[in-house]
Amino acid sequence: MLNKIKYNLLPAKLKKRWTFDDFLYYRMQFIDTKSIDSIMTLAELEAAEAKLNSDSLRHIFNSKRTFHEYFKKYIIRDVLFCDVCSLDVFTDFIQRHKKAIIKPDNLYAGKGVCVIELTKDNRLKIAQSESGDIIFSDNEDISTVYAHCHEHSYVLEEYIIQHSSLNNIAPSSLNTLRITTYIDKAGHSSILFAANQFGFNGSIVDNNYDYCFWGVIDINTGEIVEVETDDENGYVYERHPDTKAQVLGFINPNFEAIKKLALEASYQFPECRLVGWDIAIRADGRPEIVEGNVTPELDLYQAISQKGFRNILLSD
Repeated sequence: MLNKIKYNLLPAKLKKRWTFDDFLYYRMQFIDTKSIDSIMTLAELEAAEAKLNSDSLRHIFNSKRTFHEYFKKYIIRDVLFCDVCSLDVFTDFIQRHKKAIIKPDNLYAGKGVCVIELTKDNRLKIAQSESGDIIFSDNEDISTVYAHCHEHSYVLEEYIIQHSSLNNIAPSSLNTLRITTYIDKAGHSSILFAANQFGFNGSIVDNNYDYCFWGVIDINTGEIVEVETDDENGYVYERHPDTKAQVLGFINPNFEAIKKLALEASYQFPECRLVGWDIAIRADGRPEIVEGNVTPELDLYQAISQKGFRNILLSD
């Protein structure tokens, strides 16, 4: 009731634009009027993403197979497509890497993702993402896992060992950076925003909506300068809830190389002008693209930073 009253007290020009859902999502009762005016509504963001990214090219980003095909020069990890490999090839891959990750070809938000690890008795210890249905038991025969992956066109990838500084914060997940690039009308690409993604509560992925959080990065320094707040319990992620490691103020290693990688990749398909690149930092510091997103969650950035894209995207 209180939020409804506060919504009704918005200036008329803002109330005409914003829905009550927008008001709640952006916690607009805590934002000054000038900042509110810069923030795009959820509907405006959806329209901008549709306008700026070619429908005919979305399949390249929405399929892990096609993404790997077109962006393989930015991918360091070993990758295997299970629908076109034999059990022997699948087994050899696991025995060489010991630890790997399997993913459905075209799902999102960590759905169906599993981390598999070879045990001493040549079986697979399996940790599954909380997103989606439980597929396997915790300890499976390799042939059982292969059969499912082969039938459902899964992708098998070498597990990336991440940089120690990120692993110290959130060791259960591979913690990527979301670097979102925007190509303007003149064809120039720039970084619209950057954020760290962290898993928590033992999550194996950093993009499960219930078990991850963001830290907004200063794109000039690589430092996390703002963090997400859990509205249900009021927890502010200045420290990681599991490890208690400091998140606010963390400086990402090799950040200039990460930005350079995202900007270079953005020119591969300039018809997709707004892409969120998920980039991992390997143990040796090299950045590697994990995936690209043509729906880069601009709304979440706006909600955390209380800064909007109206002057940039709606003038396009």
